[in-house]
Amino acid sequence: VSSRMDIDQYIDYMVAQIYICNLDNVNVKFFKIDGEKWTWILFDVDYSTTFTSNNTVAAHLDPRGTGTNDYFSTALVNGLLKNPEFKEKFLRRMAWQIDNVWTPERVNAAVDQYYNALKPEKQRDCDRWDLSYQSWENSVSRIRTFFENREGYVVEHIQDWFDLTDAQMLEYGFDLNA
Repeated sequence: VSSRMDIDQYIDYMVAQIYICNLDNVNVKFFKIDGEKWTWILFDVDYSTTFTSNNTVAAHLDPRGTGTNDYFSTALVNGLLKNPEFKEKFLRRMAWQIDNVWTPERVNAAVDQYYNALKPEKQRDCDRWDLSYQSWENSVSRIRTFFENREGYVVEHIQDWFDLTDAQMLEYGFDLNA
């Protein structure tokens, strides 16, 4: 598999799906350029960042499948997780991304950047399409709150799913005080 798929990018994709709590996993896409490895595409995530405490570790690793009606197979990730080297890489990368990529400060800085870029046009857009500007403001606030509170749940769900001790979690690099 590793010769045909970018393993690190796949782990990043899975970490993102889990962390942002994307529950609409029927929209899975990947592509391959001739001579390159398969790459996964994160898209259609409008149903994410909604339920802060949702256990998307269990949802994305459920052997029956993931997404609406367990539509998308999880055989690939579960097969890879049977390999101790992949499992270790997955857990270490998850811990690293939580501490370096998905921090509330970093994510909310990006949210603020897009919010500030869109804000001058948003009222006009809401007026044009008879939408609520306050609803948009509430959605942005909800996204910020989601990322301020998500880490502890993901860490707990990882520990539960993989049945890891506190010492093992620390060894992989997870912050148990999240």
